[in-house]
Amino acid sequence: MGAYLRKGLLGLKEKHPRTVVEVMGQGLFQGILLNFGKDTVSKLVDVSKNPLFQTYETVLLGGISRELFEHHNILVHFQPGARDILHFIPPLVIEEKHIDALITALDQIFERGLPDATVKFVAKNIRQVFSGG
Repeated sequence: MGAYLRKGLLGLKEKHPRTVVEVMGQGLFQGILLNFGKDTVSKLVDVSKNPLFQTYETVLLGGISRELFEHHNILVHFQPGARDILHFIPPLVIEEKHIDALITALDQIFERGLPDATVKFVAKNIRQVFSGG
């Protein structure tokens, strides 16, 4: 199943080369390195020292993660130290149809563009903060 997951992720990289920079990992523990426009932003500001840009990356990953979970029942992982990598750690009992669902969901998100998932994520969190929930 690891090879099948990798094939699907590499297909996303081929289809969305401006978004998916690299596929990494082995077996079922894999991830994709995403391009959040660092090349464009870095012309304006030193992104390595700008905490706002680091927060921006986290918000983008949060938006993708929330959309995958709420709309597709897919749980993914990211960590603060690697704000541009989305990790996939499926259960050991997984079928091709589950991997297909992940690849299809990511493809839909990438087709719409990363800002779309981000705007929804930010809007929902702002509503929760102001509503007290």
